[in-house]
Amino acid sequence: MPSPKNSPFAVVILGCLLAVSLRALAAAAPVELWNGRDFAGWSFHAEPGAKLDPASLWSVRAGAIHCTGVEKGYIRTAQEFADFHLRVESRWPEQAGNSGVFVRVGAADQFWPRSFECQLKAGSAGDIICMGGARTAEQPAPTQRRVPRRGEMAELPPGGWNVYDIFCWKNTITVYVNGTLQNRITDCSELRGAIALQSEGAPVEFRNVTVRPLAEPVAAVLPVAVTAQPGGAEVTLAGERFTAWLSAGQPRPLLYPLIGPGGVRMGRDFPLKTDTPDEPTDHPHHRSLWFAHGLVNGHDFWTEKRGAGRIETVAVERAEGGPAQGTLRTRNRWLTAAGAETCADVRVLRFRGAADWRAVDYFIELQASAGPVVLGDTKEGTLAFRSHPHLQLAPEAKSGPREVYGHARNSEGIEGKAVWGKRARWVAFWGTVEGKSVGFAVLDHVANLRHPTPWMARDYGLVAANPFGLHELAGAPKGSGNWTIPAGGALALGYRFLFFQGAPDFDAIDAQWCAFSSESVTAALARPQ
Repeated sequence: MPSPKNSPFAVVILGCLLAVSLRALAAAAPVELWNGRDFAGWSFHAEPGAKLDPASLWSVRAGAIHCTGVEKGYIRTAQEFADFHLRVESRWPEQAGNSGVFVRVGAADQFWPRSFECQLKAGSAGDIICMGGARTAEQPAPTQRRVPRRGEMAELPPGGWNVYDIFCWKNTITVYVNGTLQNRITDCSELRGAIALQSEGAPVEFRNVTVRPLAEPVAAVLPVAVTAQPGGAEVTLAGERFTAWLSAGQPRPLLYPLIGPGGVRMGRDFPLKTDTPDEPTDHPHHRSLWFAHGLVNGHDFWTEKRGAGRIETVAVERAEGGPAQGTLRTRNRWLTAAGAETCADVRVLRFRGAADWRAVDYFIELQASAGPVVLGDTKEGTLAFRSHPHLQLAPEAKSGPREVYGHARNSEGIEGKAVWGKRARWVAFWGTVEGKSVGFAVLDHVANLRHPTPWMARDYGLVAANPFGLHELAGAPKGSGNWTIPAGGALALGYRFLFFQGAPDFDAIDAQWCAFSSESVTAALARPQ
């Protein structure tokens, strides 16, 4: 097996796709909308009756687009796009003012053109305005065009470069400002169009204007069987074992093993199997793929130390296969060491796959069945997977393999050990296992609490989405991550695991995240009628 430094996979960026062919569904190459020199590929437009030539409002200064803003107008691309990820940086070079980025811009037959404006106006960045008759379900009323941002203000003061990530996928538009989710609209009337930058009242600058077209995912193809068994359920794809739901005799329900494409084991065996050579034996509570938390009404459900609580499955309500998807629905309860119920949950797991990928969609509704539930601010949680030792970023000092081949990257482009504690829409690990290039990614649904979540992603192969551990993971004041579910209430969360082989484009993971996030977590958890 090649060493980590000499491995050909050390310079290959691997990702994952929910697709028949990973390579076939790699997203199209990114498009640099602005060439950094002039306005080739753009056209100039001004408000009717404008006194100045609209081209005079725009110039190139120090590697950025500079707009004087003295009259209302916009520049727009000649190209049109449908599903894409747009990233653009902007700033106020002098005092704060008003501007915007228009997406899915229609014909220039009216002012302003029919489109959706992602607002840059100081104090309102993240608002979305329906322009020229465009419509969305989130408009407060048919006559009100503005959809206020949902999240806390994330924009920087004048002089600072703000990064805007805008995802247009089918009939949805999602906006992030400096990595913070600001807005999301659905049932959008406009599904395709140009991209435009606005002039309106104050000098503004733009740079690094890049669009990445997103490919359409292809449906799963392998037949799935989900068979309930005493103490759990077995999952096969085209007759080959994929995973199993284990509950009897376990401190908490889990999925084990996880067999990826080509029959490659994706997770650590220990402690469920103790005689596998070259396996690290740290953290015995890291049992394959599981959901738990270290501070629930003051009780520890994460470790297996004395006094820790346990989670037991009380019912398998649905175990159903199908030609392209299998579903497992379970009901579970969280018990203290003394046997008192702290809370309950319902989980719905969906299984799919093809020759070169496997997927698990993991939905859970935590229910305050025995009074209020406080999920405490601790890094010890929450939805977690312990990867195959060879996908570690660094070897363990006391046990495990001396050579590891893992790499990591998140949706924000942060790599290696630095993904720990960072907020991101997804995290991917990849490398060489048994001589084959494989990997996995975990996707955080846009509707999840505190999305994008901080990640408890360790160099020794633990990857956990934890929206509660804000103090230790994100540096927030202690207790900031506490979340209370009122008595009788619930908290719903959704995640997607992708296990893959091959070397796809990371942009395609974004397409998968968009497709997954377009689904309703609540609907996925609903009991079939």
